[in-house]
Amino acid sequence: MEEYFKEKIKEVKINNLYRCEKEIDSINIKINLASNDYMNMSQNDILKDKVIEASKLYGVGSPSSRLVSGTLSIHKELEREISKIKKTEDTILVGSGYIANIGVINAICNRDFVIFSDKINHASIVDGAILSRANFVRYKHGDYKDLENQIAKYIDKKKVIITDGVFSMDGDIAPLKEICRIANDSNSVLIVDDAHGFGVLGENGGGSIEYLGLQGENIIHVGTLSKAAGLYGGFVSGKGYVIDYLRNFLRGFIYSTALPPTVVYPAIESIRILAEMKEERRILQENSNYLRERLIDMDMETLGYDTPIVPIILKCEKKVLEVSKRLLDEGIYVPAIRVPTVPKNQARLRVSLGQKTTRKEIDIFLEKIKGIV
Repeated sequence: MEEYFKEKIKEVKINNLYRCEKEIDSINIKINLASNDYMNMSQNDILKDKVIEASKLYGVGSPSSRLVSGTLSIHKELEREISKIKKTEDTILVGSGYIANIGVINAICNRDFVIFSDKINHASIVDGAILSRANFVRYKHGDYKDLENQIAKYIDKKKVIITDGVFSMDGDIAPLKEICRIANDSNSVLIVDDAHGFGVLGENGGGSIEYLGLQGENIIHVGTLSKAAGLYGGFVSGKGYVIDYLRNFLRGFIYSTALPPTVVYPAIESIRILAEMKEERRILQENSNYLRERLIDMDMETLGYDTPIVPIILKCEKKVLEVSKRLLDEGIYVPAIRVPTVPKNQARLRVSLGQKTTRKEIDIFLEKIKGIV
């Protein structure tokens, strides 16, 4: 088997697809355009103090799963805060966004279901759908008419529609109004993974669902605390009867140790702060659209709108690696994204802006990439 493993690694290296970690604290980074910490909450001094306070009040870890002895009053308080900002009836916490997607899909679906999934949904959705053994149908990206056509083939089946709210590699927003209408018309369950919208979009940071005016609709919200909230963990939020069901059937909730108090306690404050960051969200959106407009003016291919994820499509895997490296040599970190994260010949730089990213830093980046590309 040793030969098998080594041959596989050799293969990815030949195709410019080899991956390894970068020790970010060991690199001289002047401008970081690679972070999902969109609202800079991981560096918030109030939250840092809450982590220390939590360790003194509750200890640093959790003793068991939520249904044994792992639930503290702060777990329920955080779930209420998430429900408040999402305008849902109830919420449950899980270990990560990945666990949330796999868990909710497998708690609901089996061989009797058909899952309709956007073509470029996150890997955790694809993995969850495959594990569920449901019939798995992928519709064209962002094409609600294709979704409608696909659903028409399965009138008598139990149906689940699942989509990212904000697509993590393209930076665009799903056509949720139309998808919600289709779900209602076809009696389908609708799941929206809003990992990259939560805290970033919407008047109060409720995400893409709030941004498009769909709060109160019968949607299962999947989200994470590891991006705009600046911490770690995942959640599922929605109607009370749905969350009650998931408490009894979502295996990632039932059989995993509870999130530790050193995450949960500061997360309560993080959600409250996010709800008030209206001006920061406005500036972040303005800067994101400014970057897109400048890239288009420079004849560079980009995608998306209104979100801080701004891809620059270079297509060639070798080229995107070279450009990323040359930018890093200049102190600017922008990751190279390649197959299998994006389709073949769609390699790209994935720029992630944060609310602390300045217009001056954006201009410096634009000047550098213009000289390289």
